[in-house]
Amino acid sequence: MQIEHIGTYLHGSNYFDFAFFLSLSALAAMSFFRLFKRKRQEDEYVTGELAPLDKETQFASAADHAEFSKDREGIALQIAGLFRDHLSMTVLAIYAGRADDDSLFNTLPSDVGQEADPARPPSVALPDRILSTTLQSFTRPQTTIVAEFTGGGYQETPVNTGELVAVVPWRGPFYWGGLIVGQPSQPFDPDTFIALSSPISRLGEKLAVALEIERERVEATGEQDLARKVFDFSRTIMASNEEASPPASMARAVASLLGADSAAIWRVDAANTMVRVEGSYGLSTEDFLPLPVGQGLAGCIIETGQSITLEDAPADPRCLFPREARENGIVSYLGVPIGVGGKVVGVVEAHAADTGVWREGDHRLLASAAQVISEALKSEEVQGDRLKVEISYMKLSEALQRLRSRGELLEAAVEVLGHALGVSRAVAVELNESGQAEPVNHEYRAPDIVSSADAVSSEAFISNASNALASSKVVEVSDSREQSLLGPQEAERLHVLSEMMVPIKVEEQLKGFIYLHQCDRIRQWQVDEVGFAERVGRHLSLSLTNLRALEKAGGDAEKAQEEARKAGDAMSRLRALVASLPEAVLGLDREGRLTFFNEAGRDWLGLKGEDIGRMVEMTESLSVTDDSLWGKVVASKSVSRFYASLVRMTGSSGGAGATTQGATPVPISLSVAPVSTKKGEAAGFVVLISDARHMAGIAEESAARIAELERGLGEMSQSLSDARSNEAQLRGSIEQFKAAEAHARSAIDASRRLEAELRKDVDRLREEEGSLRKSAQQLLEINRLKSEFIVNAGRELESSLQSVLGLAELLELGTYGTLTGEQMQAIHGIYNNARRMRQDVDWLVEYGSTRSRRLESGGEGAP
Repeated sequence: MQIEHIGTYLHGSNYFDFAFFLSLSALAAMSFFRLFKRKRQEDEYVTGELAPLDKETQFASAADHAEFSKDREGIALQIAGLFRDHLSMTVLAIYAGRADDDSLFNTLPSDVGQEADPARPPSVALPDRILSTTLQSFTRPQTTIVAEFTGGGYQETPVNTGELVAVVPWRGPFYWGGLIVGQPSQPFDPDTFIALSSPISRLGEKLAVALEIERERVEATGEQDLARKVFDFSRTIMASNEEASPPASMARAVASLLGADSAAIWRVDAANTMVRVEGSYGLSTEDFLPLPVGQGLAGCIIETGQSITLEDAPADPRCLFPREARENGIVSYLGVPIGVGGKVVGVVEAHAADTGVWREGDHRLLASAAQVISEALKSEEVQGDRLKVEISYMKLSEALQRLRSRGELLEAAVEVLGHALGVSRAVAVELNESGQAEPVNHEYRAPDIVSSADAVSSEAFISNASNALASSKVVEVSDSREQSLLGPQEAERLHVLSEMMVPIKVEEQLKGFIYLHQCDRIRQWQVDEVGFAERVGRHLSLSLTNLRALEKAGGDAEKAQEEARKAGDAMSRLRALVASLPEAVLGLDREGRLTFFNEAGRDWLGLKGEDIGRMVEMTESLSVTDDSLWGKVVASKSVSRFYASLVRMTGSSGGAGATTQGATPVPISLSVAPVSTKKGEAAGFVVLISDARHMAGIAEESAARIAELERGLGEMSQSLSDARSNEAQLRGSIEQFKAAEAHARSAIDASRRLEAELRKDVDRLREEEGSLRKSAQQLLEINRLKSEFIVNAGRELESSLQSVLGLAELLELGTYGTLTGEQMQAIHGIYNNARRMRQDVDWLVEYGSTRSRRLESGGEGAP
């Protein structure tokens, strides 16, 4: 396209379409060359053609290439390999722990180091003074004598000559941290690892992610195992009624639940005077005679109603049979009372042959088992349909164990309660986070019974139900005609004669309830029926709580995996992008220390590996004429651009071998982008440095333009002074006019009304005039911004196209290898197109500048 054609097209209505097409074409060409260069650099890296790097830089690069993994041992082995290959240090242990943990653990597998030296132990034990110190106190690497190697293993206290090792701290997300313990092959310099704090932190992030994923998986598995144990225990207790000796089956289930060596169940006789063994597991029952209430361990528990936990039961004075206890392997003792109807009727015991076995969790677990056993014992005192109820509960427990969704759990509970209790209607009402009812999806109804979904969803009913359940576990109403939670009208419409409400709680919060109706008769709810409904509600609540915990654990694990994958992808893309840029790219932490640089920074700026970790203003290769420039960079809160001159040292040889050095300023363009954490806190900065020597002419033109604007500003100041003088004269005239107006208003009443009408018209016209001026100014500002955008975009495209031309010339010269004829023809075409595009962009910049100056001149002359 010729220049005159471009000018005609730019003055047309499709000007911005042309600019967008031109920008898109330039970006496409740049992307092609960057991909080509990246592929070439990857080939060079694979074939070993890259220039050798120093150990620290190799270590930092290898740390960036380390992959995220869920296997924490694999990550630990990668870290040990990097220290061995790049830093000549044999890693003995990599300790890890969370901020709230009491101790650290070694993440390396136990067989590390055995292939190199089978006589050497696989790990190293830190002394107590190191392990007992909190992770927050480790702020820099240090040395310590950790153990004495005597050929047979490490000893905690050195005997002859202690082994000196390096202790390097690391930090990671999710409150993880730890220590890397290694044996250097040369004298240890802590400053070496201080300079490598950034790559060590990146390795720590990968290890912390793997540790957090493993921790979440272990916790979820532990909750599942506990729920499975409780379910197996409950099922065993319910099935024990069908066996020949139910108490013995219960004792065996208790021992299995707690992992005890033996267990026993004691019962009080009818006279409430003696307590005897009803069933046992792992004991010789003939050795334990009946005890009076208040004597012996079981008798004391019956009398006081309090649990007893002992480290050495035979040595306790309350133990009446210490010899028999030792012969039966009873050392650690845990006993919990069994209560029925507010009265202690028995004791359940668990025994272990070792001391210090029982923990607080075991006590709570045995107390829960005692409640289950209490419910089983109460079954001996009821008649009628109690067996049907228990069988229904067992079936419900089995069903709840298999079901894995909230809807299935609620549907099973409604069906079991409806069939087992023989009610007319059972409906499950779910509450959302705001306490309002969700649509009813689970309802059991007998034949010819209408639905109550509309009635149980009303706000008045939900309010009554929440208030009633706040002070009671189960709400029961025998005669709904006298009092009903639905209200008299709804109860009569639905033919409700008796009702019961069972709460559903998740994490101690009311999340819904099951509402039971009896419509064919007035029903007196029995104790066992209420107890059965309460147990079903409690079991359903527990199942929903476990389901929620599993969903949360699974969601957190998937989230952590996804974040790890995204982080790895982002790092790969960032490395490829930084490596492909022809400009120098630097990374700074929030304090201004250099953290990384690309190949362009190494080649053009002369940066070295030892500059990593150094303050940027103290780096010789980054010296600038403006001493405050790097302070402005670190203080940047948003994407910013600065112009400065880089000081480059040049030398010339003099007589007698002398060398004379001089400082040559090189104009540069410095773009800064701050990097923030999720909380909005500054984490560092990415700095792009470009050669700005091609903009020297533009600076001179800008200086001339500024001088011209300053002269225009002086003329505007003089005009403003004249306008103010005229304004003073005008105000005097207005005062005279007001005096005449006041005189005329007092004389002629009609003139006053006419003047008021005219004033309203003048005000209206002034408002319209002000609105028009504001609109004109906004349009002028919009046009000026468009012109500036055109100029800036054109200059950026011009700089990018210059890089494309340079790369095309290098390809044609064979710098990146021999090209085929077709490739040479394609490169030549791209070069010609890029030159034509550059000419078009130059015209676009010139046109935008001319248009901007014309708009600025028009804006200065606008009223």
